[in-house]
Amino acid sequence: MVALFKTKCYNVNIKYTYWSAIMQTEITELLLKVGIMPNKQGFKFLLYAIEAYIEEYSTLKKIYERISPAVKSNVYTIDSSIRNVIHSAYNSKKLEKFNVMLGIKVIDECPTNGEFIALASQYILFNGEGR
Repeated sequence: MVALFKTKCYNVNIKYTYWSAIMQTEITELLLKVGIMPNKQGFKFLLYAIEAYIEEYSTLKKIYERISPAVKSNVYTIDSSIRNVIHSAYNSKKLEKFNVMLGIKVIDECPTNGEFIALASQYILFNGEGR
């Protein structure tokens, strides 16, 4: 069942499904586990970017363009904010938890935005409850 509605915060039409709600919860849990805190602006952008990547495997530029109206920000701000939260988590050694969760060492150095979004998306797809 798919319903269209206007969000109170962003006033844009968004497809909302039960899977979407489960996916946002799982993405939020993953981001918190790897040390990305919701008080940073990039947290919200990263959440939407991972969800958009799961829904349609696309380039980062297209993903940023897709989410920019919803978050009322330009693609450069989105890119910079996401990079900031990834670097903050990496510099505080919290991204090491991602290696433990995956069972193999995937992250040796600070991942790029695209690498992190792809890794997080694959983790959600293969380990999420809403598969």
